Amino acid sequence: MHNFSNFLLEEYSDRLDAIGLNYLERIDAATQRLDHYLRDLLHYGKMGREICRLREVDTTTLIARNLGDVPEPAAAPSVTSK
Repeated sequence: MHNFSNFLLEEYSDRLDAIGLNYLERIDAATQRLDHYLRDLLHYGKMGREICRLREVDTTTLIARNLGDVPEPAAAPSVTSK
């Protein structure tokens, strides 16, 4: 489907109106998302067959390390009423 929509975009884009181009671009984007989802699903299925090794995790260190990636919240705008 992805290859077919690409073919149509490459070969017939000059003959399509804006609506037709929009449809093809949406089909192309949807097929790329579907491909990504299917690859993730296949990867997830492989994970179920692998041996999962459990280990202890220092959650304090893990949280501290990841909090650095979180941006500070924006200041709330001040609102006054009369």
